Amino acid sequence: MNLTLSLSDTLLLIHAPAVGSGKTTSMAKGLFLNNRDEMYAGESAGFGLPVWKTGRYTVFPSLVSARLCNPNTIEKVYRLDQLVTWQIFGINVPRLLPAAMERMTELYMQQPAHQQLLLHIRDVLFVSFGIRSSMTPGRSWGECRVLYMTDMQQVTVTVDGHELQEHGELIMLNEVAGLPFGRLRIGTNIQEGNNISAWQSCPFNTVLENPEDGIEFCLTLPTHAESSHWRLAVGREIGRELNWAGLALTANQRQFSYGISFTDTFNHR
Repeated sequence: MNLTLSLSDTLLLIHAPAVGSGKTTSMAKGLFLNNRDEMYAGESAGFGLPVWKTGRYTVFPSLVSARLCNPNTIEKVYRLDQLVTWQIFGINVPRLLPAAMERMTELYMQQPAHQQLLLHIRDVLFVSFGIRSSMTPGRSWGECRVLYMTDMQQVTVTVDGHELQEHGELIMLNEVAGLPFGRLRIGTNIQEGNNISAWQSCPFNTVLENPEDGIEFCLTLPTHAESSHWRLAVGREIGRELNWAGLALTANQRQFSYGISFTDTFNHR
């Protein structure tokens, strides 16, 4: 069952559990941005999706429950229990490869200047060796409760992950389909299309924009929040089974709130 929050006359945030593509198909998603009946889902995780990163694993969520508390609030409970698994020519590979892939991903994220080339090499290797990835259930690392509360074109995301097990970092993904969101603004610096790095650290004035539809969004921190508790990164990947753009907020806390600010420039002309 889909649940909807209104941001404006044309912009909506929608809980649509059946929507997804690529390796995100079987995992839970956050809320998808919708404009005039167009869902900006792609292969993205949606807005406000928790990921639990331990020393050994990056753990993605399955959905426990979702409910509309009132016309402006959705509550979702996620169980962190999904791991990325890899297949070569349809054969599941040993756990050693996922550990190696985690390390390769870390190195990849540290090389923003070379990420487009590395992404091209990745696509070639995936085709040549029939490499595919998917989410499969693993042990549970606990549950995380997320509230999404709208007020005009602002969303407050309140996260409660106090039950999560082991030491780790809570990462909140805020993603849309990458193809339409092809412009990045960091202050006065503008990057377009494939010039946008797949992953880079960024400040909180970073804006992702869909220039054709005149829609943009950025993340905001609560008033008086200490920036030392947060890290923000932005990225965009278009490739084989990849179609996302977004902002990832990493926190060293398990209970916190942050904001998402949307702008519909065409609707305000």
